[in-house]
Amino acid sequence: MKIRLANREDIKKLKSLDKQWERENISYDVTSYSINEIKKLIRDNAVHVAELNNKIIGFILIKEKIAKHKNNTLKKGQKYINIEALFVSYKYRGKGVASSLIKEVIKNAKKSRCKKIKVAAASYKLEKLIKFYHKNDFTPLYGILVLDL
Repeated sequence: MKIRLANREDIKKLKSLDKQWERENISYDVTSYSINEIKKLIRDNAVHVAELNNKIIGFILIKEKIAKHKNNTLKKGQKYINIEALFVSYKYRGKGVASSLIKEVIKNAKKSRCKKIKVAAASYKLEKLIKFYHKNDFTPLYGILVLDL
């Protein structure tokens, strides 16, 4: 398996995986990205893909940000990475693909002198998702609880 930055030739494959994610309905408020949004993310070097036998089997979308104000995790002006989306095709889950994508993001974040990587976990399988991120050295900070009326 190879982890690499996405390129323009990957747009259709990424759109297909993105639609699969939307169909699975495993995350709250998931809507697929438009082709133009995917093109912009690729231009911004914000998409890494996992590739196996010339097939894209997963992706991670990130955004480099600067903290606008001090909060409980960041100082004002501090550069950080936000994981916007992480998805692995069903057939390849549990095989280390997502962890490999995260490790690539961590490696690149350190090179660009980011001090934090943040992710908001919103899934119907939240406990499993938190366990996954914890396994990859993320620390749960806070939770949002909802009561349907």
